[in-house]
Amino acid sequence: MIVIGPDYQPKRHKTWGKWRLRKKSPYTTLDFPVMRGNTYEIDLYRCGTHRSRELWLQQMSEKRYSTSADLGDLARAFIDLMRQGEIPVGSNK
Repeated sequence: MIVIGPDYQPKRHKTWGKWRLRKKSPYTTLDFPVMRGNTYEIDLYRCGTHRSRELWLQQMSEKRYSTSADLGDLARAFIDLMRQGEIPVGSNK
């Protein structure tokens, strides 16, 4: 379980730890570096519900290259991007 403290202040930035916001046509993604220059991409259009974000966090927790710090960074990225309007709330295609 990822817990974000009540004192967390969202920021308008494009990186959270290793996670990087990338705007590309036609979608905006959160990219995470993996091996040999490859990236794991999360399409923000698929993160519009609480359940979908939980599933992404769970899926990343099962990756051997993902640490607990990476999961916390991803959770903070979701919060920031929802407040910035980058995640279309209610979408989950």
